[in-house]
Amino acid sequence: MYPIYKSKSHSLQCLKAVLLLSLFHVPFLQAGPMDPFADKIQPLTPSSAVVRTAADAPLLRFNRHLKGGAHTWQSHQSGWQLPLTFAALAGNEDAVNKWMAQLNFSLEPDNCLTTSGGYPAQHELHLVAMYTLAKLDSAFWHEKISPEQQKQIELLMKAAVISSAFTTADASYADNTRARAMDGGTNFSRGWNPNFREGMFGMLIAGTVFFGGTDEVNQILNHYDHEAFVKELKDAELMNTHETFTWSETHPESGAPRGETIAANIRNYRYHDKPLMHPMDLYTELTLHTYGAQVNCGLNNGKGIMYKGIANGIIASGCEGLPNKGADGMLYEFDAKDAGGKRSSITYALSGFKPNLINHTLVVMGGYWQKGPEADELISRMNVGITDLQYKLEKGYYSYSKGKGKTKPFTINEPKWTWAFNTLFPWWENQWTTFHRK
Repeated sequence: MYPIYKSKSHSLQCLKAVLLLSLFHVPFLQAGPMDPFADKIQPLTPSSAVVRTAADAPLLRFNRHLKGGAHTWQSHQSGWQLPLTFAALAGNEDAVNKWMAQLNFSLEPDNCLTTSGGYPAQHELHLVAMYTLAKLDSAFWHEKISPEQQKQIELLMKAAVISSAFTTADASYADNTRARAMDGGTNFSRGWNPNFREGMFGMLIAGTVFFGGTDEVNQILNHYDHEAFVKELKDAELMNTHETFTWSETHPESGAPRGETIAANIRNYRYHDKPLMHPMDLYTELTLHTYGAQVNCGLNNGKGIMYKGIANGIIASGCEGLPNKGADGMLYEFDAKDAGGKRSSITYALSGFKPNLINHTLVVMGGYWQKGPEADELISRMNVGITDLQYKLEKGYYSYSKGKGKTKPFTINEPKWTWAFNTLFPWWENQWTTFHRK
């Protein structure tokens, strides 16, 4: 309900004060959410078809000893967890059962988040979003999740926030230092392509929503006690996470940060000299980059780059019918660069799309979404970019990255991606676009 002011002068004074405070981004206006959570569940609850697809999907797990740098083998399949959570919160019994199966599985000692703060963060967001949205629904949180599980989730969320704060903080990059992940890894940077940015900064968005505001997250960062936290992780049997936070002790040659370094670098957190950002501001920065290209058919004006006699970095067919040519909003990874030169990759584009949609969801559901021209621009870019992504999946795309191409196009029929494609795209089309139009 809008406030009723007693006089015109009083109203003008209040209006001036609000405008002045918003102009200077006064921190207390950014401390917590602004609108109710429950009112948004029903409009964003997915169709029964989406729930059926999610119910059949493989469960997501993490473990650093799985081959590859993602600490998981289910990264392609994942994405279904997000719309399924809405169905579970809306009371769909099948969705609740699947959600609880994923929750229970994800809290097992050898399956829980590793929280290194680097490359795997983009994939860990799938579970972090589940935990965060459940916490926002008080009834669901207390009725479905045991006190022991609640404690485990809170520790995992703290670990995710601490690790990503460490890998994005100015202090970790001071004097041109090569930043280290919590396990000493260096294959990441806060300024790299969207899959890194969306995952690492997404953890800070999620933490702000989960813990109730930027002040609460700063309290965690400013009062971090490494020895006490490591003990809590062990007592809660979160062994994957415990392994990461003790990596410097068990692998002193790795370059992993010691406890005192972690505490020092996250205390008084700064990113480009700015304190922890309001989730809407941070999401805006991420989205303008992730959806930061102009729609086109591929590299070199659609001619591509030859690889084994095949033009790569281009749409396989249908260039003449590509929607929104020249419009802002194409996913950055369709027109990017990497160590091998030019890059145009549909799988990398998907690796920006998925975590960005998670971050979008958390900002909206956490009550931090701020309507206005800036928000309209973000939605416009997402509509353009997601339409472009789907069209290229349907027509096929020859990806080119790291100086190499493909001899077969990547399409929407890729078997390992079925659960992501058949849940996220219809959910965006049928629920999110309607939600934002209203």
